[in-house]
Amino acid sequence: MKSKAFLLFVCCLSLVFHTQAQRVGLVLSGGGAKGLAHVGLIQALEENHIPIDYITGTSIGAIVGSLYAIGMSPDEMMTIFLSEDFTNWSTGTIQTKDIDYFRKADPSPEFFSTYLSLNDSLLSNPRTSVLPSSLINPSQLNYAFVQVYSQYTALCGADFDRLFVPFRCVAADVLSRQAVVFRNGRLEDAVRASMSFPMVFNAVGIDTMLLLDGGIYDNYPVELMQKDFGPDFIIGSNVSVVNSKPNENDVFSQIEHIIIQPKNFELSPDEFIQFKFELKEVSLMDFHKAMETYQKGYDRGISMIDSIKNKITRRLDPDSLAQRRQSFRNNVPELVFYELEVNGLNDQQEEYVRRMIGYDNGRRFTLKEFRKAYYALITDTRISQIIPKVTYNSNNGLFILNLDIKTEENLVFALGGNISSSTSNLLYARIGYQRFGKLATYYSADAYI
Repeated sequence: MKSKAFLLFVCCLSLVFHTQAQRVGLVLSGGGAKGLAHVGLIQALEENHIPIDYITGTSIGAIVGSLYAIGMSPDEMMTIFLSEDFTNWSTGTIQTKDIDYFRKADPSPEFFSTYLSLNDSLLSNPRTSVLPSSLINPSQLNYAFVQVYSQYTALCGADFDRLFVPFRCVAADVLSRQAVVFRNGRLEDAVRASMSFPMVFNAVGIDTMLLLDGGIYDNYPVELMQKDFGPDFIIGSNVSVVNSKPNENDVFSQIEHIIIQPKNFELSPDEFIQFKFELKEVSLMDFHKAMETYQKGYDRGISMIDSIKNKITRRLDPDSLAQRRQSFRNNVPELVFYELEVNGLNDQQEEYVRRMIGYDNGRRFTLKEFRKAYYALITDTRISQIIPKVTYNSNNGLFILNLDIKTEENLVFALGGNISSSTSNLLYARIGYQRFGKLATYYSADAYI
């Protein structure tokens, strides 16, 4: 009798220790706007006290996963995805209040323009504005990612294991043709690279790599979860099922089918449960369907919650989760800059940029104060791109703002006009010269024929 009682005690004790030790990983696939179903699923898991100890994600999965990893709740995430700011970020739209019309080029009937250096011949690599490097202007995203993530890069010391939830994301290196896993570094750069869908968003340069959307090589990083974290149980959310025929009128869905490599994993049901979402009515950029996509993720999670609870016996106290979140975010350093570094310009051009920002050596400024100057500079026709990067100095608790700036060439040639079936056809031509030094000036001659 005593031996039976002892055996029962040992079994119960083993069950308790197994329950306490059970660790859960969440894997989020890429899939554009369809990925907002991830947020709904996370909401269903949280409401039922299912723990999430690790996250891996690609593309939109990297965005959702990283927001959760920095301590955002599903409600806070949806507040972002439903905001006007997010609409502007995802479309490249610059708000009217942010446009510096004084520096913006006057509207004209030109079809295309070509930029040349005074040192170039007409045949030596002119840059034309007929085809942009991406369908969506990256200026909004470049600023937004610094705004959202840079303080958390500082808080975790650029080590993604030290985020609120340990996190990994995947990008694709164009040069080596391999998947790149981000375990550390600037969180804003890692997520920005992971979601850079070809043709829609421009590639991101990090060190010697040129990076695009991770879905090219690993759109559903289950193996990465197993390799890096080895959890007891994995929950997979896969919105990248692209087996159906793409819509002939939807260019984004066609590109998605060409580029994204679908993955499905059939692991042991004792250690893996997968949510496959067939969201045929949601295209890559259908973020205006955010709420209904979120709801489908939530409903699917609730419908399978009993099955999840049977497999994951550990529960997370909601009050404890809220306290840990608040404690983590209370330690976020305030984003105040004490130094400005400018790359890609000569001394006179750098002086112009510093004057625009209103920076004097030793003067501290905030990201909000920098915002007006940033949008004025990206509106300027003499500047083609600004990539802001932020570095944290743990010694003084302040930040360094680094601006990588690319300029346009000196000479501008443009052609355009109006073509109609009537006699009122018009040919337009423009030649311009823009000087960028301590002062920014522009001279042009326009002709209408």
